[in-house]
Amino acid sequence: MALDLIHKEKNIDLITGLKTRTQTGRPNWDKIFEELKESGYGPVTVFYCGSPVLARVLSVKSQYHGFKFRKENF
Repeated sequence: MALDLIHKEKNIDLITGLKTRTQTGRPNWDKIFEELKESGYGPVTVFYCGSPVLARVLSVKSQYHGFKFRKENF
């Protein structure tokens, strides 16, 4: 709550120092992917590099919504 008030007053996020507010928690991938599907931009491919745990989640969600999924490991 305090971070929200400071962001409203100063238009700065205390965590990052940026104007964009930090959003905590996990994204609602179904909502995000559904909005992409409804946007009508055409075929969607999700590219990902990072944690294998999140890669599995994104792979399943991508398949469910009819998107291609590509990942890299570094």
